[in-house]
Amino acid sequence: TEELRFNRKYIPFIISWAIVVSIYLYIRLLLAQIHSQNNISIKTLLGNLYIISEYIAKLFYLPGIIPLSVKSDLLIILGTIFILILILILFVFDLYKDRRVIFGLLFFIAFLIPPLSVSLKTKDGGFVYLDCRIYLPLIGMVILLAAILEKFNLKNKFNLLGLITVVLILSLFSFFKSKDYSNGERFWSSVTKEFPNSPYNWIGF
Repeated sequence: TEELRFNRKYIPFIISWAIVVSIYLYIRLLLAQIHSQNNISIKTLLGNLYIISEYIAKLFYLPGIIPLSVKSDLLIILGTIFILILILILFVFDLYKDRRVIFGLLFFIAFLIPPLSVSLKTKDGGFVYLDCRIYLPLIGMVILLAAILEKFNLKNKFNLLGLITVVLILSLFSFFKSKDYSNGERFWSSVTKEFPNSPYNWIGF
């Protein structure tokens, strides 16, 4: 069929990217071996699925972004609410049929599975997860949000003003928040303020 012949055009594209990714992973693993305290497993992945809700929550709830992340019931609840809202928006505007949305979701899921398959335990027996693991998957979420944003008429001055306000808030937040990561002393000082009862944090400080 014509549809099948059309899909075949993507085969060279997929193969070329598979080669590039394979070479990168080989070099990456060759130069810097990954040593995990726990075995990479599906069980660990399933146990870490709640982190997805926390990641999503932090896209919209800026106070949830802290130097070292631990399990937060508030973020899990907020993240679940935000996920339901996103799903509702996708169906209301028929965006679930949009190829960009599908690609964004697949990109987000595909690059989020590997880091969630590894748990990070501290020396004092606690558990933390790293927000830096969301950076690459976040590209997929940005593509999805861009498709949603396209539905809003930015020629409307109120919509445009709202967008500019959001960008300014995020820019200011990033500027001031980045100071917590300027050096090791500043980072661990911020962590101990957030969680003063954790021995691991004081060891790091």
